[in-house]
Amino acid sequence: MPLPREPEKRWICGYLGVSDSGHHLRMIGHTEEEKLAACFDVLQMAGDCREWRVLYRVDLKRVKELYPGIQQKTRRHLIWPRRARLVDWLALWPLHLHFTGGTTTSESGQRGLLLFGIPGKILSYGLEDQEISVVWEAPPPPPRFFHYAWFNFYPYSAGLFDV
Repeated sequence: MPLPREPEKRWICGYLGVSDSGHHLRMIGHTEEEKLAACFDVLQMAGDCREWRVLYRVDLKRVKELYPGIQQKTRRHLIWPRRARLVDWLALWPLHLHFTGGTTTSESGQRGLLLFGIPGKILSYGLEDQEISVVWEAPPPPPRFFHYAWFNFYPYSAGLFDV
């Protein structure tokens, strides 16, 4: 399977999943610089499995403006020399892509929805209209609690057996 970008660009895969119809492989990817800018690409594997095609260029800078606390400093531990340094980090992660209508952007009537998480919230982002809304909000963490819980989010897919 070909890479979506050249290896020297340090491409990070933030999400990998199958389309709702099960016919297309989809990926959300970014570089570290793009993640800090709250921008990333939504890609889909071409039907012949030779290349990734960009479906959307997502720009979530408005989320950074609405929730400035998601831009934080964190420690990155280095192996050599043995020390840690503070780096910028954006607490935003994609959870799921959902498309209604067709299977590709060329088909009419398709609407895309991205679910993503920030500490304490799950938000939705309309890929066509760029509308952002809160889907779920967690209660505030108890005092002296280290961090918000990680969301274990798995989309439903039909299996071989009825449950």
